Amino acid sequence: MNLLSLQRQARLKYQCKAGRRWLTLTTVICMLTLGLPAFAAVDNANSTSEVNDLYEKIRLAREAEAKANHQREARFMADKDAQKAMLDALKKEYAQLQLQYDQLQAKVEFSDNEIAAQQQRLTERTHNLKDLFAAWRQVSTDTLANQKNSLNANKQTATIAKLQQMAQLKGQPDSTMLNALSHVLQQDILATGKISTYSTQVTQVDGTQVAAQVESVGPFTATSNGKFLHFDSNTRGLSVAPRQPEKEYLQVVSADSYQQPDKQGVVLAVIDPSRGVVLNQLALAPSLVDRLKQGGIIGYAIITLGVIGLLLALWRWLSITRIKMSVRRQLAQMDKVDLANPLGRILQAYHQSQADKGEKNTEALEVRLQEIVLEEMPRLDKGLGALKLLAAVAPLLGLLGTVVGMINTFQTITLVGAADPKLMAGGISQALMTTVLGLLVAVPLLFSHSLVSAKSRALMIFLSQQSLGFIGRSLTQTEKGDR
Repeated sequence: MNLLSLQRQARLKYQCKAGRRWLTLTTVICMLTLGLPAFAAVDNANSTSEVNDLYEKIRLAREAEAKANHQREARFMADKDAQKAMLDALKKEYAQLQLQYDQLQAKVEFSDNEIAAQQQRLTERTHNLKDLFAAWRQVSTDTLANQKNSLNANKQTATIAKLQQMAQLKGQPDSTMLNALSHVLQQDILATGKISTYSTQVTQVDGTQVAAQVESVGPFTATSNGKFLHFDSNTRGLSVAPRQPEKEYLQVVSADSYQQPDKQGVVLAVIDPSRGVVLNQLALAPSLVDRLKQGGIIGYAIITLGVIGLLLALWRWLSITRIKMSVRRQLAQMDKVDLANPLGRILQAYHQSQADKGEKNTEALEVRLQEIVLEEMPRLDKGLGALKLLAAVAPLLGLLGTVVGMINTFQTITLVGAADPKLMAGGISQALMTTVLGLLVAVPLLFSHSLVSAKSRALMIFLSQQSLGFIGRSLTQTEKGDR
């Protein structure tokens, strides 16, 4: 028992004593109150007797109460000495515990000072090794990431577990851990130059898994059946890359002598220094068909116009070339008139004018030849207007596709915001692709129109020169006849 419990017991005893006094007083008052009507109802003779009895009961009750109080006070006084002794014992015990607490507090302060001193000594002694330990942790973490993403991950399970233990080390590494990391790095360097062949499950493009023979060159490249494989670091599995590199690389890995040393002991192999990043980029890069699909309906319309324009230009080029060749044949055989070419028709008109003599005949010949040349001009310029129109419409359609693509982009931003750029990529791709298609179509059509138009003009100039030559010849013959 402590001092607080003793005080609580004393307080409880005092409250019990006071409560009993109040109970006695209340009983007396109630008895007097209840007895008042009785005193009024009885005779004067009986009232005195009843009052005396009541007083006697009250006296006896007081005496009993006083006796009980006296006994309680005696017990309390008897316990007072014991409680005082107990209080003294508790105070003495408290003093001893306080002394022990002070001693322990002094030991704690001494230990803290000693730890701080030892920490300062450790810092001073390991000052030059901090950079080494930091580099060791960094190298351990980087090597662990490289090993997990390496083609040799399935073969180096123990090495990966050791590196994980190093990366999770909280304290300072010792010489054993340093030597272990050095050994892991040496093994990794040796593994980069090894060429191995083994059998494993390979996931095909359609998702099926097939047991295949895999040829790997260090941690860089893995091939099977003449195709490059992609390594998944999460599942540690191999799968056929959906997009393969160029044919010159495929020819090397598909050859029967792949990874076989030649006469000089040299092995021809294909290495991907990025460890599969190039294959991933090839898979994400869209093909030509994907690019054309990005242009949408407007892109297909531009391509259609470009094909029509190129066919029209080719047709007009071949037509003018055929007419030019027939004109050259007629020029080589001026004595034989061929009405299937413009020069033959001009030559026929000249021969008809030779039947008539005089100045009027020369003027008629000039008019007739000009008429023939003007009649040939629409035939030679046929289709050039349409070709020029297509060359002008193609970039306008590309601009239209750009506007439509930007409208789609802004609608996407309105609906989902600009948090995810992939959602906006469709509209931007359409905008850029239609612009590219419009320019790619317009530039060849402009060159085609210029070439065909120049060829047609050259032929028209040649026919005009020939007609002027015939007119000059006619004038010369007319002047000789007049003389």
